[in-house]
Amino acid sequence: MRTFEIPNGIVIFQSCPGGQFHTLPDSTNPNRIFVRYPSQVRRGFLAPIAHELAHVVQIRRAGSLMALDPVNNHRRIELGADFLAGLAFNISLPQLDGDDFETSLFLVGSYVPQINDHGTPDDRTIAFRMGRFRAPPYSDLPLLESLDYFYDNHLPTIRRQGSTR
Repeated sequence: MRTFEIPNGIVIFQSCPGGQFHTLPDSTNPNRIFVRYPSQVRRGFLAPIAHELAHVVQIRRAGSLMALDPVNNHRRIELGADFLAGLAFNISLPQLDGDDFETSLFLVGSYVPQINDHGTPDDRTIAFRMGRFRAPPYSDLPLLESLDYFYDNHLPTIRRQGSTR
């Protein structure tokens, strides 16, 4: 959480039997965000947790989940979270096997093309790797500026590639 500059007490982790990874604001306290995860804890949940914490960054930055406009920006939000998960790996977890981390990010869900999907597996891999390898200009930018640069300069390219398949 330090990598994402999330203050203590903001995130409440909740185990959910049979559940999926999910991030949502606490309806009773606007200063808290729940990160839910399946209760059948397995090795390899670190990447999806990093992805969900990236959603916390996005929600806090926008001011609310509704301000992110998830209905119209779903793929942007999801690929941005994959990019930030890659940055987290680069900054805080370089001692881990990057291939295992990357693979576990995508094993949690399956890809079914639909309007509100997370992007194709290739799109998600591209976004994650942009953060993971943190090549210039990302190596010179703070976290949120890196996300802005990704949205402005690389996301349109990824989306264009995904739409031609």
